[in-house]
Amino acid sequence: MNFKLFPLHTGIWKGSYTRLAPDGIILFTHESRLTFRLDGNEWRQTNYYEFPDGRVEFHNFGIAPFDENGILHFDNPRILGTSWETNNSICLQWT
Repeated sequence: MNFKLFPLHTGIWKGSYTRLAPDGIILFTHESRLTFRLDGNEWRQTNYYEFPDGRVEFHNFGIAPFDENGILHFDNPRILGTSWETNNSICLQWT
């Protein structure tokens, strides 16, 4: 596959997540380190979270394949969905 955008999102991304309530009140914030890798037609992702109380979480999303149309299919215990490139964006639909 000749991907234009997915390769630009590979590597290690560090930052933080902030979860908000519907009224805009901050519920919690935690640090994160996400690792993304593209191997041929397979996407690999791990997420590492550090919470202020010292708790940590690690999530390995395994191998997510791209189909013949360039659509990425997530099907693991945390995410079921798809992702694909448009002209200038990557779209993600998941539950």
